[in-house]
Amino acid sequence: MGNEDLPIGTYRTKFGVPASFSNKEIFLNFGSISGAATIYLNGKKVGYSKAAKTPAEFNITSYLQTGENVLAIQIFKWSDASYLEDQDFWRLRGIERDVMLIARPKISVEDFFVVSDLDNN
Repeated sequence: MGNEDLPIGTYRTKFGVPASFSNKEIFLNFGSISGAATIYLNGKKVGYSKAAKTPAEFNITSYLQTGENVLAIQIFKWSDASYLEDQDFWRLRGIERDVMLIARPKISVEDFFVVSDLDNN
């Protein structure tokens, strides 16, 4: 398989973190990435996502540095998920929705569920 068979989009940007984010957990949220994406921050691999049309979120707190940070993303047009996800839309790849930094308290409640079962009465 040559390079023409496996197109890769590369995105790179620099950003700083606001002072108001100190002492919080920092998450990088992609509203949607179409294709298989590998995310790097300051030269270190943060994670991988291949779920199209759904958000992908990564805790980047330990990857951040003071001052300027460099975010790089590689998006592969084809992956093992391509066949399943391409049944009902065009085969376009890239960052499709907003990308944002989210700061949350270090201690928080997420994905909290209450299950109420029925008894014999």
